[in-house]
Amino acid sequence: MKISKILTKTRQGLLKAAGAFEAAKPWEKIYDSQIFGVENPQTREIGWCVIIGELGEVRGLNAYRGPEGLKALQMMMEENLEIYNDEFMAGQNLLSVTYVNKSELDAQDWKWLADCPNPWPRGLYPQFRSFRPGYYPWYLDQDESDWMTRILEQTLKYFPALLESTEEVKDLFSSQVPVLRKSGKPEENAWTMDFTRPEKPVDKEEPSLDLDEFTVHKLGKINLALESTWELDYFYTWASIQDADKPYHMRVALVADHENGLILGQEVISVGQDADACLLKNLINTIQSRKCRPGFVLVKRRETLNRLNVLLDSIGIRLELRNQLPAVKEAQESLNSAMAGAPA
Repeated sequence: MKISKILTKTRQGLLKAAGAFEAAKPWEKIYDSQIFGVENPQTREIGWCVIIGELGEVRGLNAYRGPEGLKALQMMMEENLEIYNDEFMAGQNLLSVTYVNKSELDAQDWKWLADCPNPWPRGLYPQFRSFRPGYYPWYLDQDESDWMTRILEQTLKYFPALLESTEEVKDLFSSQVPVLRKSGKPEENAWTMDFTRPEKPVDKEEPSLDLDEFTVHKLGKINLALESTWELDYFYTWASIQDADKPYHMRVALVADHENGLILGQEVISVGQDADACLLKNLINTIQSRKCRPGFVLVKRRETLNRLNVLLDSIGIRLELRNQLPAVKEAQESLNSAMAGAPA
């Protein structure tokens, strides 16, 4: 796995900023529902920031990146417990610093701290992480380290103004939120604070899926078992897949028999792959290998229903939407149980 090299000067600057932030204990004065933004001077992307720690359990700062990060933050503020599923948690997009006990640091964390000896008198140490959709939390790269340094420095500098200007927000997309931005010449370290209404994320329009005429004709000749019902879905597991860059969450497309719970087909979905396209491919492969078309296929995601309905109808399979897929759920639990018990 690849761990980005960070300039020693950058690392020392970030640790200094993190030490000053922890010493100021801003979480004692602000609620985690008081949101503000810090613009990345290089990309102009806004990190929507939350200072956490008012309950005294976890202390630190999260910076949710751009409209997509802000959408996730809005969902959490609505306190909808149903969002805390594997898809939501694996889709986070933010930078974070949390102050943790020594036992929670790993070897790479200690390498970072080596550049700033003994700055943590209260026994809490900064742990920096980057969250990207589909990936496991990972160490900051050079650009992320620069941005996190600016976030911590400017948050402390403008904290009195932020404390006075921020209110407890319920709907981020209809509120005027303070944003800190770098101003003046590039070589100057001048910042200003203004107010803006956060931009709503644009819903991604998924490309249409299709089956060529040859495949439709070929599948149409396979025996149709009207009494057979299969379940079709995808999910994240507890496992990670290691690659040359950084580990990512293992996501599986699965076909299961609704009646007996048997797993009929499964395929790993890579980061960035179209999950519904993988479902369709997995279903077709399962039909061909088993030489049987089910009469019914059950799904629980409306977007999957919308994208696959016409295609499956063309090969004589009826697609239905269900709230629960018991066979898929059992398979997911079994996979996670097996992975939890596997040797490291």
